[in-house]
Amino acid sequence: MPLSYGLNAPAVPYSNALPRYVRITDITDDGRLNPDLAVSVNAPESSDYLLQQDDILLARTGASVGKSYFHQEAIGNYAYAGYCIRLRVNQQISSPRFVFACLHRPEYWRWVKSVSVRSGQPGINSQEYASLEIPLPSLAEQRAISEALTEIDELIEVAEILIRKRSMVREGVAKSLLEGKIRLSNTHSAWREITLGEIGDLRKGAGISRGEAGSGSIPCIRYGEIYTDYSAYTFETATGISADAASRATRMSFGDILFACTGETKEDIGKCVAYMSNTIGYAGGDTQVFTPNRGIDPVFLSSLLNTSEVRRQKAARGQGDAVVHISGDSLKAIELCIPSYKEQQAIARVLMDFDNEIAAVEHKLEKYKQIRQGMMHVLLTGHIRLVQE
Repeated sequence: MPLSYGLNAPAVPYSNALPRYVRITDITDDGRLNPDLAVSVNAPESSDYLLQQDDILLARTGASVGKSYFHQEAIGNYAYAGYCIRLRVNQQISSPRFVFACLHRPEYWRWVKSVSVRSGQPGINSQEYASLEIPLPSLAEQRAISEALTEIDELIEVAEILIRKRSMVREGVAKSLLEGKIRLSNTHSAWREITLGEIGDLRKGAGISRGEAGSGSIPCIRYGEIYTDYSAYTFETATGISADAASRATRMSFGDILFACTGETKEDIGKCVAYMSNTIGYAGGDTQVFTPNRGIDPVFLSSLLNTSEVRRQKAARGQGDAVVHISGDSLKAIELCIPSYKEQQAIARVLMDFDNEIAAVEHKLEKYKQIRQGMMHVLLTGHIRLVQE
């Protein structure tokens, strides 16, 4: 199985006239290329490093060591960089897809961990990769296993494409609805301009240390989780706390909107989530808890407060550099334009319908991935045989 090192040349901005440049950082954990790959290489010798159908790339150094990518595009403009090793499988002996599947088994990653140990950067060279032993059934069985894995991979890919498409549609529809470009109310009544402080009450969150998160089952939301674990609304919390921790925290109820008031960048400061559970919960420090007045839909309002236009207002009011903070008074001064309560509810229903549809496909995708993992275990270990030898 010939192995060859990649091209040592700088990346340049992407151009259709130049090959795309694949670096080890462009290989994802699941063996694909980063969809945002957008650099090229401009070197006379780049044509000697173009990937061909069924080539496998191996990352040979750094945090990416051991990752692999299976090239399934037609022969074309993808050149591989110097920290990659290209493996071109002898297809008279082995199925490239079977070999690639073996590079995702737990046994392979244990081998990577043991071999890549260095005094400095972890690494695996071409000789070490060449010494990797892969148990091979007959070529016919390798191909049968590859076909079985390809079928589930195609289901996974279809689900991922559907999620991306529906998410893009949802983003476009949400923008038009929240800006009033698409109207859902039959009355088409005028939207009114208000400030956040005019339509509800704001109070500070308090308590809940990092160590207390996960200490019990009482729902809680901490400011950092608003950035990482939630979108515009949630029906359940990522963590829970004990009754003792809750006694020192700020209470939140159905329909309350929680703002993260401390963050790393002005662009993200003030992100918020609507708490939509009927179970009383608690908000930690560095948050502001907003309780909307009657006649304000919390899902609509939280979605509106996370739009790019409102984020610009919050960014302009953020204070600090290394650590950014936004005050309750600054949040109260945010200017909004809102429709009637009926139209707010209609917009919220449309957004939640999109989210439910996407969540259903995401659930299906997770099932497919679990099935694939199980298939790899039984097929690549010989527990289930697809060809009788």
